[in-house]
Amino acid sequence: MKTKFFLPIVLLTLSISGVNAQNNTIEATVQNLTKHPVIAFHIDQLTVQGMTEKDTLFIKNAQNFVFKKDDKEEKIGGYQVFLESAFRHPVFNVDAVIHHFYDGDSLIFDVYSLKEVSRTITPKEKLKPFNLSFIRGALPTLLNILQSKGFRTTLKKDTLLNGKTYLYIKALPEADTINHELLIDKQQNLPYFLRITTSTFQPFIEEFTYSSFAYLDSFEKPQSMLQPIQGTTLNAPPLAVGDFVPDWDLRLLSGESFSFRKLAGKKTILYVSMINCGPCQSAIPFIQELIEKYKADPDVQVVVFYPYDSKTNLDKYVKTKQISYPIVYNSKENETERVEIINRMEMGMPTFLLLDKNKKISGRILGFNNNEKGKIEKLIEEKLNEIPLSR
Repeated sequence: MKTKFFLPIVLLTLSISGVNAQNNTIEATVQNLTKHPVIAFHIDQLTVQGMTEKDTLFIKNAQNFVFKKDDKEEKIGGYQVFLESAFRHPVFNVDAVIHHFYDGDSLIFDVYSLKEVSRTITPKEKLKPFNLSFIRGALPTLLNILQSKGFRTTLKKDTLLNGKTYLYIKALPEADTINHELLIDKQQNLPYFLRITTSTFQPFIEEFTYSSFAYLDSFEKPQSMLQPIQGTTLNAPPLAVGDFVPDWDLRLLSGESFSFRKLAGKKTILYVSMINCGPCQSAIPFIQELIEKYKADPDVQVVVFYPYDSKTNLDKYVKTKQISYPIVYNSKENETERVEIINRMEMGMPTFLLLDKNKKISGRILGFNNNEKGKIEKLIEEKLNEIPLSR
């Protein structure tokens, strides 16, 4: 009889002690995160996104956060916030640095890259929730999970990772069903890893790995945000009707060299496209038909140009979409030269540029729709006929 009652009591005692240990870890972590006036930490963020698995992009983003307590400020948990975020742009394939600084009175947003250098300042009264979305996954979110403010805990247990014990917490915001999975280092009583998974309808995942926590005594607005911002020197306007297409020396996906000088001497249909563009994908069969239609015409040539996408991504894309026609891509290895081409070709996608024999843009047709491909084909014919060969 004694044994019969002893085992349940032991199990209950162990369960209670385990819950108490978990609560103690959470309480100690909250104290560590709230007792210092300024907290700085680093986040490695991995974003996986795309409309379908085949179109998925992987974006690695390194972030440095600084949070300064502001007891008079109610927004974003009572903190002033500075964020420096460095990443490789997935479309333009250039390094970029983004700064956010929220001081309670306004949000300053800076962008530094070869593609863009700009600054916007939004006063507090005009801020919308999406303006502060960069805070998601950072300090206020952590504290809200640990203190059950707006979150409900669905799972809480100890787990092993690389031979070390962590407290694993799975929580859901009360307003929606987005998963938040948090690991707490039980020895240091600090966050170790937070993964936020959003949207079940497309591959869109964000993972935040926290590291390098530091407690500072003070924090001032970064010097870089006090200085006048200098505009980019690569601000050449996009090509327009009346401009001449430059003599770029690039390559075909197949590996052969391709010079835009070769466009001279014939009327040219220069089709400009990109991978992550629905209408561009819909136009693939039409472009094949267009090439077949004009391949025997000695006075007209069709050239397909993808100025934004890398060769690696285009090789996969061509295979997936079963594209057989030649594609010119932006093969410049020098980042400045590549971005300069991107800037000149920054226009709605897809675009049909109609060039005369001197490479002057005589007409432009923007967009594609399968229901109107007959109209587009007729419009291309009309614009080509307007271009004299003798010019």
